[in-house]
Amino acid sequence: MLLPRLVVDRLVKRRQKAIERNFPDALDLLVVCTNSGLGLNAALHRVAHELGFLAPELADELSLTAAQLQLSGDTAEVLHQLADRIGLASTRSLVSTLIQSRRFGTPIGQALRVLSRGERTARLMRTEEAAAKLAAKITVPMMIFILPTVLIVAAGPSVLHLMEMFAK
Repeated sequence: MLLPRLVVDRLVKRRQKAIERNFPDALDLLVVCTNSGLGLNAALHRVAHELGFLAPELADELSLTAAQLQLSGDTAEVLHQLADRIGLASTRSLVSTLIQSRRFGTPIGQALRVLSRGERTARLMRTEEAAAKLAAKITVPMMIFILPTVLIVAAGPSVLHLMEMFAK
């Protein structure tokens, strides 16, 4: 009875990780598109098209959002639906940034550039954290597999020599 829920939760986590991994690249593309003069809907559609091969999960979400923006007049509601579907803090910050820049009339490109820089920093910190954890994770396998081999190579000739001496 719990197995389908566990499977779905695992698939959701995998999808969220894939989206989170490619999110800074999508933000950079959004910055380029909005600076070149595209509106939000056209920029989302273009980014979804460009990321289709590299990040299909994120491209699906962005293309769905672009299609919803074409049909709906309420941009804020569509962007909130995007944040609810993905469920990541980075998408919530993107949505709030886009809504605030539309409400107050500030340039979207500049706000996206700041957000993109922050996301890249966060991704770098996650990578450094994973690298720091690696030393602790590799200690046990190293002791099990590598240390006995090194001991055999280092102490093997001495043990053989001692065995020959005691045999005489």
